[in-house]
Amino acid sequence: MRHWIRGRWRDTFHHADGTIEQGDWSPNQIQNAAAIVAASLFCRFSELPAGSGWGGILYMGIGSGLTAWDTTAPTQDPADVSLTTEYFRKAIAAADMSFSDGAGNAVTVPTRFILITITLTTAEANGSLREFGLYGGDATATLDSGQIINWVVHPRIDKDATVTITRTVEIEFLEP
Repeated sequence: MRHWIRGRWRDTFHHADGTIEQGDWSPNQIQNAAAIVAASLFCRFSELPAGSGWGGILYMGIGSGLTAWDTTAPTQDPADVSLTTEYFRKAIAAADMSFSDGAGNAVTVPTRFILITITLTTAEANGSLREFGLYGGDATATLDSGQIINWVVHPRIDKDATVTITRTVEIEFLEP
């Protein structure tokens, strides 16, 4: 089966001592609900009474996942509709998104690549991070709400108030 969308992500860590570490790009998993969100945008569902409140990519959810994942990564199912253990959610503003040149660089003209950059400040999402996802459709600030567009499980990050993480996600709409 040929996929129509794919994504990748990376983190940049800004430590209190001034050091910066940038991770490598890693693939993410696009969830089945991404097609529903895309179709709703194409048909302008948000303009209909039944679609009031619907939108594209609206939030990033952060989860602690499961301790067992520290030794054995889970099998990720694209049919899953939420993170396993979401504990923090951050709104994604229009200013946090841009088009990309496909190499992770923001550009000002439409392309088939979307770049989303979210910064988790020293006061946000402190704890063990093992998973994250982008949410759209009828997502709100309420944990586990909306349609999950992608799901990433990654090695545990023990985030505290001494580090800021800039998480960058690039989504590519593939050509036929």
